[in-house]
Amino acid sequence: MCDDAGGYPDALPIAGILSEQRAGSNQRYHQRAGCQQLLPQLRSAGHLEPGPFRASFVLIDKHQCSDNSCIFCSLLTLAANYQFHEQGPVTPDVLRNALAKSYQSDNRFQIGFMEDAAECFEGILHNLHVSLSDSSSDSLCIAEQCISHRLFSMTLVEQDRCVCSASSEPLTFDQYIFYTSVSYLTDRHAADQSLTFATLLQQATSSLRPCPATEEKKCHGPGKLAVSLIEKPDVFCVGLAWPNLQVDSALIKKLTDCIELELDLDELFVNVAARKNNVFKLVGIMVYYGMHYFTFFFHSGVKKWLLYDDACVKEVGPDLESVRKMLVKGKYQPLVLLLC
Repeated sequence: MCDDAGGYPDALPIAGILSEQRAGSNQRYHQRAGCQQLLPQLRSAGHLEPGPFRASFVLIDKHQCSDNSCIFCSLLTLAANYQFHEQGPVTPDVLRNALAKSYQSDNRFQIGFMEDAAECFEGILHNLHVSLSDSSSDSLCIAEQCISHRLFSMTLVEQDRCVCSASSEPLTFDQYIFYTSVSYLTDRHAADQSLTFATLLQQATSSLRPCPATEEKKCHGPGKLAVSLIEKPDVFCVGLAWPNLQVDSALIKKLTDCIELELDLDELFVNVAARKNNVFKLVGIMVYYGMHYFTFFFHSGVKKWLLYDDACVKEVGPDLESVRKMLVKGKYQPLVLLLC
């Protein structure tokens, strides 16, 4: 039975997926929370056409190993265990321990403490980047074997632009997750329900700015922040910032009404360097509920949405509407959307 995240009968225990047995106290959930939500993503990488993460991961033949705190080695161990494990769940202990040791000096992701799932995701990707490149900086990585950047990182350019044609110096940076405000999305969608999800995200980032021209040339017209995407990832992640961790089903319903199955990057950004294949499809949702994390993923083989919660998997339905209904009914808060 899987009943800690709102209760769902008929959940199916699946060998070789996640974590330890369900029985236990909240302390055990705290101990797992830092990394449990990454394991469904690793498993589902094989279901995301064409399975870029696992396909790239197993081909890497060298890395800068940090011994018992090496995230790369721990993920390689989990991948091998998942592939060859015959019965019972694969525990995430090796990853959890490596993550805790990697960030011990920062007092982050420590055993027995709750951490944010999105920050954990970024922490693992950053650690992989350090292992697979010659730099500890995430900015503008060019290492060919760095799967963190090649698959998940987006390179953005921000620039203040005014109606008078004045513009500021461009700021170029990389990030793994494109964050936005839940409150802004829901308020703006309530005002105009014809807006697409991509347009809502675009409007959330294009805040009004003063004219960037020098004082003697400054006009009185409004300026805006323009964001361009000059390097797009294979997996586009949208982070959802909530006003608080305890929200009612009404706000979750408003958010799910905003989310669409497809996201057109040409609507989100003022410019996208690559003009082809810019429509991304929603394939995964990372969720928070009651100090617990789990995920929804679309399984390309059975063509259904599945709920992954520790050692249990439950079929949700063939379309996004079935996921929306479960999110609202269970008061599950989406934290990260994954699109391919």
